[in-house]
Amino acid sequence: MSSSTIKQKKLVDTLSVAEKVDVVLAYTSILGNAFFSLLTGIWRTRNAKRGSYRRHVLLTAVRTMVRRLSTRQILYVNPNTDNAYETVCKQRGVEPLSETLEDGTQAHWIGEKGAKKVMLNFHGGGFALPASPEAVEYMFKVVDGAEKEGKSLAVLFLSYDLSPSVVYPRQLEQAAALLNHVVQTLNNIQSL
Repeated sequence: MSSSTIKQKKLVDTLSVAEKVDVVLAYTSILGNAFFSLLTGIWRTRNAKRGSYRRHVLLTAVRTMVRRLSTRQILYVNPNTDNAYETVCKQRGVEPLSETLEDGTQAHWIGEKGAKKVMLNFHGGGFALPASPEAVEYMFKVVDGAEKEGKSLAVLFLSYDLSPSVVYPRQLEQAAALLNHVVQTLNNIQSL
């Protein structure tokens, strides 16, 4: 278990009963706003491009979620990066393989460890949100696309510590540690 997972679990464990009940109320609000946008979206998107209606509804739900839930509550309802990686590996029938850095941070392999090129992935989320299973799946698709073109590519997906349990610039320290690990320990400077 990576340092990120442990810290996220500790943070989520401190959620009060009121905050947990508020998650249910927030989801009611999210669903209500999404339903309302289903109705209003018909008029808003009738002259727009194809797919705009669906996008309107999804973005309404995301805006409501970000506005309504605290960072701690979002961490409570979402899997951590390590779990997202393991879930996608299980769905794809791939054996999970990770590198553990000196400080306990983990980076997860997507593709073959011995690939000619290694891409370092630092997922989005503003150093506060874990990677989603969709973000991990996307990187698997990037590797699959490279393989279809005959290119040897692997991705190291960093599972960095999340705020508010740790503060910036910890995440940049972890990113630098991963780069050093690839260059010095894996001796893979040519592949970056």
